[in-house]
Amino acid sequence: MVCPVCGEPLDPEGYEAGDLLDCEACGAVLRLLSDGTLEEEVRAPEADPLEALRRLEEAPKEAEDEPNLEPDYLTVHVETDGGPLAPRRVVFPGAPDLLEFTLPSGSVYEFPFRQVVKTLRPILL
Repeated sequence: MVCPVCGEPLDPEGYEAGDLLDCEACGAVLRLLSDGTLEEEVRAPEADPLEALRRLEEAPKEAEDEPNLEPDYLTVHVETDGGPLAPRRVVFPGAPDLLEFTLPSGSVYEFPFRQVVKTLRPILL
């Protein structure tokens, strides 16, 4: 398993799905997913959804020199009154650029990322 940000090998031994790992090489905070992959964990305060959107616009970096056969993810966890909201950008070469929202209830919704940015940016400014 490698860090999706810098490509440094990581040892997930002793970690369970949902646990956070720190990459000692680049300092990224990573969440171990149930399928054994890692995603970058970014937290933004409730009062700053514009910062959350800005962080999602920073496309995940390719972690390997060879073509990546797995999607790259960037998740921002925003605390809300109803619980955590987790918008996640899904980037995969040749596929639509998507934004998934996981609501506090666990429901997941997908939207075209650029459409979300175009719609939300004027509201959040």
